[in-house]
Amino acid sequence: MHRTLRNLALTASFIACATPAFSTETKGRIRNATAAEIRAHLNEGSQETTTDRSGYTYRKGSKRGYKISTGKICIRFENKQTDCADIKTDGSKFHMITGDGTRSRF
Repeated sequence: MHRTLRNLALTASFIACATPAFSTETKGRIRNATAAEIRAHLNEGSQETTTDRSGYTYRKGSKRGYKISTGKICIRFENKQTDCADIKTDGSKFHMITGDGTRSRF
């Protein structure tokens, strides 16, 4: 399971860059990011993507897919295994929290 969580954190870099975690001044205003906010943050519209029947989106040439919902992003790996992380925002900065509690900038 820890390997999967590590893979999720690494895979998030294929979507966005991971940088330092929450700052103390934004913790009080953190909320679940909406699906629309996550998609806009990822600049998804500028990518050539396809979505399968299960709702996973794949970027052209990638065998890793992702599914976005309010406050969450799930990654489907090449072996069809999936893992999810919570996406929080203060309205300008986005943060990813994996199942083991690891927090990083998204």
